Amino acid sequence: MLVTLVVCGMFLGSLLPAFGQEGPVGILYPRESESREVRSLDGVWNFRLSPVNDTAKGFTDEWYSQELRKRKCSHICVEEEWKTTLSAPDRDQTPISTSYAVWSNTRVARYTMRPPKQSGDVIPMPVPASYNDITEDPEVRDFVGVVWYDRNFYVPSSWEGKRVWLRFGSVTYLAVVFVNGEHVVTHEIGHLPFRVEVTDRVNYGATNIITVAVNNTLYESSIPQGGVTNITTDKNTTETFMTYSFDFFHYAGIDRPVTLYTTPEVYIDDISVITNIESQTGLVEYTIVYAGDSGDTDNLSITLTLYDRDDQIVATSSGAKGELRIPDVNLWWPYLMHPDPAYLYTLQVNLTLEESDVYRLPVGVRTVSWNSTSLLINDKPFYFRGFGKHEDSDFKGKGLDLSIVTKDYNLIKWVGGNGYRTSHYPYAEEIMDFSDRQGIVIIDEVPIVDAKDWHEQLLENHLSSLTQLIQRDKNRPSVILWSVANEAATSSSGTEIYFKQVYDHVRSLDTSRGATQAINSDANGDLACTHDSFQAQYSDVISVNTYEGWYSHTGQLHAITNNVLDRIRGFHDMHDKPVLVTEYGADAFSGLHVVETHFVYPRSLSSPDSYENSPTLARLPSAGGVGSSFRECWAHTSREPPLLQSIPHRCPLERFSHSPGKSFARCPEAATKRHSAMIYRNPAGEPENPFTAQAREFPETVWSEDYQAKLMSKYFEAFDTVRREGWFVGEMIWCFADFQTQQGSYSYNSR
Repeated sequence: MLVTLVVCGMFLGSLLPAFGQEGPVGILYPRESESREVRSLDGVWNFRLSPVNDTAKGFTDEWYSQELRKRKCSHICVEEEWKTTLSAPDRDQTPISTSYAVWSNTRVARYTMRPPKQSGDVIPMPVPASYNDITEDPEVRDFVGVVWYDRNFYVPSSWEGKRVWLRFGSVTYLAVVFVNGEHVVTHEIGHLPFRVEVTDRVNYGATNIITVAVNNTLYESSIPQGGVTNITTDKNTTETFMTYSFDFFHYAGIDRPVTLYTTPEVYIDDISVITNIESQTGLVEYTIVYAGDSGDTDNLSITLTLYDRDDQIVATSSGAKGELRIPDVNLWWPYLMHPDPAYLYTLQVNLTLEESDVYRLPVGVRTVSWNSTSLLINDKPFYFRGFGKHEDSDFKGKGLDLSIVTKDYNLIKWVGGNGYRTSHYPYAEEIMDFSDRQGIVIIDEVPIVDAKDWHEQLLENHLSSLTQLIQRDKNRPSVILWSVANEAATSSSGTEIYFKQVYDHVRSLDTSRGATQAINSDANGDLACTHDSFQAQYSDVISVNTYEGWYSHTGQLHAITNNVLDRIRGFHDMHDKPVLVTEYGADAFSGLHVVETHFVYPRSLSSPDSYENSPTLARLPSAGGVGSSFRECWAHTSREPPLLQSIPHRCPLERFSHSPGKSFARCPEAATKRHSAMIYRNPAGEPENPFTAQAREFPETVWSEDYQAKLMSKYFEAFDTVRREGWFVGEMIWCFADFQTQQGSYSYNSR
């Protein structure tokens, strides 16, 4: 039974002791203060796979009871190989096995002290990182089931007498955590943080061990949904592999920071703020939740101090619930919407009983509102110019990489973007911090992708993911909309009842922001079904994914604009709500263009022989004769046309003038770029023109940059039209950067 539960991803909830449930209410980000210490457990951990056909083995054999690298083999592994002759083999021959070998006249017996092969090797694994791309082993990349991590950590003796907490930024998708061999917490649903108190489970002034079992298995009720199936290999063995309908790769592991931190016995457990504006005065409504064995609370006090950017006090208050008033408030504005965007105050909360607890929270004062035509920030219409995104980066998968994050935000601002959707899961808290500090506006999405087959267990997990997300990000000024799903399959029965419960749940937790979901169907027309209205009717802002010219009517550039207009107008006309396009675009190979080039050779090169023998053109490949034409297509693996690959002075063909009579050898940037050489130079320093290349573009073709650019221009025409109509509130290109997909014939491995 345990094996079945593990494979299904629902194990251990009732089989392990209940000690160490997740924290009572809050999930505040670990911040050091006068009363709190924080230690990172990031770094290189030990890692191993479970046996492919026995994913529960680590539990049954209690791998968590000691370090993975110290586990001993319980038996001597014996291998025998019969020899074809009776004569003893050459004693200089090296045995295949390690350790030692015993020879006989008829066979060689090899004895090795090693763990069973199927238990896997213990290898180093960085944290935070997805484990899939760290090795070159396809078994690790595509593994389905339970993997194991562990590492040692030290708890100083000075921490004794304090509460000690263990916190994970995210483990995908189910984590079972042990400290010093004892189970402390189980958490399901990836991309979201969880914590547990380990005060009574750590050794002070000594080394401790933390072990984490991670199960990446998806099933029909998991968030996101998926499944497993079996395949028979060429060795007649049966292996399990994952199936899922979403197109991004199923990265897994401990992919966000792991921290150990302290609090006093009575501590600040949660802080909630809601901001508002009255004329020039900013309002911060707050609620403080404290926890711990406080006993007599008569002497407990809570004081709040709000500091501006220059560390000047602008407001004070006291009590667990109240309001701070900020005269001449500096509002939090999105990037490009104000000369001084993303203004943040610092709210300092002091809780005092026998000892004090101090926590500081960044606060941005702003309002979010909407009506039938507009999405407003601080009562000013806001227009999204943004992206769909993913967290992917090379090698680390969805592991937090602050260098990549910093570059992404620089690029977003460089191209004039002001926001994005966290497609299709909550992003790391450290990433969200960038948005708060730089004014990049966020649609915050839970990991519900291509959901279908509505049932009670899925709804329970869906609501749980929303609860955890809103609890984590409720105080962030950059978050203005909650996205409850992406491209849910709305044609199945039960859709209306299901999503009404989802939206009601969101609004029970937060009414200061809007709720939406990304819809990939029409409001009316050939692709419509009546169930699509169920999604849109509950949304405050209608979010639409549309792929005219790509997934729909592929290659038909002349039919894009009107079809896009019909689709998004249909939603507004039906529901009288503002509409936002959350995905549009087309894939392309970087550098891929399709052109036709006609070469006209000088009279002195009127034959293939004279061309081949010309010293001037000896480095150029033969074009097959006078006036011959050919087509060149190239991709990102070779950013220059094959014709030019042997020429030291390389100019990308897209830089060339396509006007008739212009020579491809004249690169307009030759004087400003570094090149290994300049060929075809005459005494005056001008490039010679040994022959003329007349280039003209073919009609735009899918997968080329030309097609992508033309397609987008057609969308821009539609967006500009509906924006003038006054109810269209934004556009988000898919996708900001490449992301890894699962292997398949319908898409490239990296998009």
